[in-house]
Amino acid sequence: PGELEQRVRALLPDAILGVGSILPVWAACRLGHVAPVWADVFGDPIVELQAKAEVYPDQNVEDAQFHIYRLLKAVLRTADRFSALSEPQGHALIGMLALTGRLDGRTGGAALVDVIPCGLDAHAPAADIAEGRAMARGRLGYGDGDFVVAWSGSYNTWMDAETLFAGLERAM
Repeated sequence: PGELEQRVRALLPDAILGVGSILPVWAACRLGHVAPVWADVFGDPIVELQAKAEVYPDQNVEDAQFHIYRLLKAVLRTADRFSALSEPQGHALIGMLALTGRLDGRTGGAALVDVIPCGLDAHAPAADIAEGRAMARGRLGYGDGDFVVAWSGSYNTWMDAETLFAGLERAM
């Protein structure tokens, strides 16, 4: 922690961003005395452990749940701004902030949670999407007739790989 703080202080940051899993977000929040912290809470780590417990009933996740809860609670209490990957997750995050006492007179009317989708902006004009796709395909060396699959995400406990690959096989 001391070395990380030295490196961050040397950068003179205007803000610190914690992005990814709960661990880097928590680490960023530990540096909140250096600069304001934006915590990108990508998903819900507690619910993810619940899904893991359902898929892997032989694994004891209670200890992990308590540990992750402690990290998440520290993030919710200390970060200055938050982002979520969807509107429903953003609403859940606001509820979590309420449970930690963060919704008060000082934060009234403030947009504490921004939604940053993971992937394509569904509200972008179709022409912009098509133009961006053509530029990216050309830059990567793909022709107009090439069939290209882009995967945005990861393989997590709740990933339905069978349906994904069945859909890909059908599309191809």
